[in-house]
Amino acid sequence: VPAPCPVLCQNTSNSGNCPSRTSLDAAGNVYVANRAFDIQGSVTKIANVAGVTFAEEQAGYLAGALAALQSKSGKIGFVGGMDVPVIHRFKLGYEAGAKATNPKIKIVSGYTGSFTDSAKGREVATAQFQQGVDIAFQAAGASGLGVIDAAKASKKMAIGVDADQNYIAPEFVLSSALKNVDMAVYKVVEEVTTGKFVGGNQKLTFKDGAVGLAPFYEDDAKVSAATKKQLDA
Repeated sequence: VPAPCPVLCQNTSNSGNCPSRTSLDAAGNVYVANRAFDIQGSVTKIANVAGVTFAEEQAGYLAGALAALQSKSGKIGFVGGMDVPVIHRFKLGYEAGAKATNPKIKIVSGYTGSFTDSAKGREVATAQFQQGVDIAFQAAGASGLGVIDAAKASKKMAIGVDADQNYIAPEFVLSSALKNVDMAVYKVVEEVTTGKFVGGNQKLTFKDGAVGLAPFYEDDAKVSAATKKQLDA
């Protein structure tokens, strides 16, 4: 079997049981002179493999603060995909950020039970909007596309996740809770090329520039200077 590239990267999930993740660890054991890293990966004990995760709770916190500060109804929503730890971190951060900026805010939460069911995402979000929610944050993978669709249909607002999702519905996506995967990849590759690579597990945070909020674009005028100041604090 030919040796792989000097640096091997893959993007999995935090579930910890991804088959490709097992394969990456196996490759690390075989090609000990090479370096590999798993973005959004689970725990690794292989010396030349790095498992890189993100502080989802911090991204969620910013989304919650934004939602609570911008809500006019005093009621915001959270739509998760699967009931798993990575989504729990988004949810707990969202709730903490919302309560920190508006202790009286009400939060309605629900799960789609899937990361691939956009119809279920639309159903859960529509029910929340009908209950008075005016901003919903989705951490639901492809199911979250249904949340954005519901926001557009209900003329409410959604907050996207992971990547900048403004392009999906520019007037109805207030912002997105970002995980800057490009920055993480650059960071690890730079460590490899400069001889500073260390295997093991890394959790990248807001201070690293790894998580944050996407620009407001068309909705920038709707976000007050006071809100922007609080978010930047």
